Amino acid sequence: MPSQLAEHLGVTRATVTGLIDILERDGLVSRRLSSKDGRQRSVILTEEGAKKLREMAPEHFAWLEATVGLLSIDERSVFLDLLGRVTQGISALTEEPGSKPK
Repeated sequence: MPSQLAEHLGVTRATVTGLIDILERDGLVSRRLSSKDGRQRSVILTEEGAKKLREMAPEHFAWLEATVGLLSIDERSVFLDLLGRVTQGISALTEEPGSKPK
């Protein structure tokens, strides 16, 4: 669900909605009524979206490895912890008015 994506990514629901709108327009995802709650919508990766993901994944992971490849495992852990905290700080600054703090 879009709200779960927003929480997981540490961004606002509005940001996720805009991203989903673009991905849906491009045929990469579709929205479907949730099987658990008919008022909610789930976001589903389309076949075209899965194909695009398979095409992009090797280049993306190679870029990530090049970015952090010189860090030790311990340094990567510290880096991810710090990055997570920075992301939380950014989220706090960009929360939607009236939303619950994370």
